[in-house]
Amino acid sequence: INDITLGIPLYTGLGIADIQVSPSDRLIAFTASLEKGSEEVGLFLTPSDGSTAPVLVARQVAAYPDWTTDGRAIVYFQASGTGGADSDELRLGVLFEHELADAEGNVEIAPKPVYLAGVFNQFARARCLRDGRVLFNAAVMQLPFATADAGGQREQLFAVDRTRQSTLSRMIPRKSEEALPPGLSYFTVSPGEDKVLFGTLKGDVHVLTLAPGQVDQVQTA
Repeated sequence: INDITLGIPLYTGLGIADIQVSPSDRLIAFTASLEKGSEEVGLFLTPSDGSTAPVLVARQVAAYPDWTTDGRAIVYFQASGTGGADSDELRLGVLFEHELADAEGNVEIAPKPVYLAGVFNQFARARCLRDGRVLFNAAVMQLPFATADAGGQREQLFAVDRTRQSTLSRMIPRKSEEALPPGLSYFTVSPGEDKVLFGTLKGDVHVLTLAPGQVDQVQTA
């Protein structure tokens, strides 16, 4: 057995929620807790070679960001206001696209991000497609609403086009919504981008075929 040689530590801190390596492999975006005893999550950026220290890009973000397919920007959710992602307040937020790299893949953070959509869930997940769309999960809510109505909503999978940003598209037909779990945070897109796999903490797995909107359960809880 060959000896294992450890590389340069890229980050030392509190718990890491998610790690996303850029398509060029030169940059790493990750989300991590900001303070002990708090669920507030920050989005960090670091070169994969450890040449510079991690940079905090944004606070109060959801746990699961994603790189755009050209490797120049990261897409993430950020809560509005100062309550933080773990606040008991009912909070809204924004889906942002933030350019973090130049054409060669070097760190070049834009002064401010671009607004894509308005919604927030601390477990919201964004996944970028090759055609410029971004998939994300969110509950459909009508404002204003009573606090008693704030929990337990069934989530929907949406797509927003980064190049147009004019409309949101529902990806799950209404007839198929009941076949999926209420929460859709744990999803991933197939390499062909024609299917979406959903999982839950109970272990059941569903597959959504996007074109016909068909849902199949492939594993029970």
